This record gives sequence, structure tokens and C-alpha cells, in this order.
Amino acid sequence: MYQNRKKHNLYRNPKIYYSPASSSTGISLSPKIIRVGGVVVLFLAVCWFLFFSSYLSVKNIEISGSLNPEVKKEIDNFYGKNILTFSPGKIKNDLIAKQSSIKDIEIYRGLPNTLKVQVSVREPVLGWKSQDKKYFIDKNGVAFELNDTDLSIIGDKKIPNVEDTKNIAVLPGKEIVTEDFVLFMQNFSEKLKNDFNIQVNAIKVSETTFQAEIETDQGFRLIVSTISNLDNELKSLKRVLDEKRPDIHEYADLRIEGRVYYK
Repeated sequence: MYQNRKKHNLYRNPKIYYSPASSSTGISLSPKIIRVGGVVVLFLAVCWFLFFSSYLSVKNIEISGSLNPEVKKEIDNFYGKNILTFSPGKIKNDLIAKQSSIKDIEIYRGLPNTLKVQVSVREPVLGWKSQDKKYFIDKNGVAFELNDTDLSIIGDKKIPNVEDTKNIAVLPGKEIVTEDFVLFMQNFSEKLKNDFNIQVNAIKVSETTFQAEIETDQGFRLIVSTISNLDNELKSLKRVLDEKRPDIHEYADLRIEGRVYYK
């Protein structure tokens, strides 16, 4: 009887056994997040197109003016640069600082991939030596450098060379002598060659550029004043050569108008 009651109680208080169904939670993106993500992706795509694709890289360079090989090489380095990040003002300043032979340069951007470069370079008319370094001088008296270029010959033309025996430091891109000095040396050297058949081997200056010593291929030096009248000095030279050439062994001093000292 006890057993039957026990069984009866079991049915009155049944225990229900169940296993809960497994559930998984999914990620739901709001429309706002989707829109923001789309904007970010679009922004990144535009940035890549503008700054990393080849569409806006420099493919054409139009050059006008005068050039030399060194400046041409620098300009050729612009190919492949991104035209949007290309800063003409900064590039211009950097290029002038690096290439002292540049007299003037302007750079313009043309979308999508063209640069226009207007450039003029200095033309060498004198060579200059100081502190075992070699430079060129243009007609304005500005010193500049051209690597691996013979100081004595430009093209098929021989130019006078000046040596600074005081070895004063030269700052490329800056004026170191006057236009009058350059013009005097050019004309004097040319007239010596054409009118006297005398070649200039070297020109030396020391304390001042107001006077110079010119070494010739005739075995003597000419001491000249670069601020005196060129024609008068040449007349004095002609007179002393006509009258005293056999007696001139070391130098002829033409600095004093109307007189020539020789040795």
C-alpha cells in the first residue's frame, strides 16, 4: 500500500525534463552604419585614384627656353610624380639651390598629367678657379657650376680662365665680379687673338679685380687695368711690341695710360 501511494504521488507531482533549444544571435547592421561604411569606402577609393593611381602622374613635360644637360636631367626626374602633390614653388626653389646654372625657371601644372616648364640657364663666358674648385662666370658676373665640363672650351669656343690667387670662397649662384670685368676680359682676350695673334693661357687676379695678369703663349705676361680704357691699353701694347718686342722677356705693364713698363 505504501508503494502504491508513492507511485501515486509521483504522478501528482510530475517532473518535466526538457533540453532548451539552442539559439544563435546574428549581427544586425543599422542603415546608418551601412551608409557610413559606404562613404568611407568611397573616400578611400577616391584617395587612391587621386594620389596613387597613374592617371594623375606626370606623363608629359613641355619645355621652353634654354637648357643644359644637367638641368634637363633634373627636369626629367619630374616624370611619374603625382601632379596634385607636385608643388611648383617648392620644386623651383629646390632646383635653383641645387643647380646654380639656372638663371630663371617657372613651372606650371596642367591637368591631368602635363607640366609646362619655362627655363633659362646661364651661358658661360669665363672660367674661374678658387680653392682648387672650378666654376663658370656668366656675362653678369654670376658664378655657377657645371659638373664634368671643361673650363677652357664650351662647344667649339675657347673661353678665358681666371684664377683667384687669394683663393676667396665662391658661393654659386651669386655675383662675384662685375659685368665690366667680364666684358673687359672677353674683349681683351678676343682682340689679343684677332689683332695680335696672341693666345691667352691664363688670367690671374689677387688683391682686386681692378687689375689682372694675363699669361700669354708668347712667353711673357701682360699686366692690365680692368677699369681703364681697353682701346688705349691695346694701342700701348701695339706700340711696345712694334718697338721693343725682342726686349720683352717677362712682362709688359699696360696699366698707366701713355706708358708701358716692360722687362
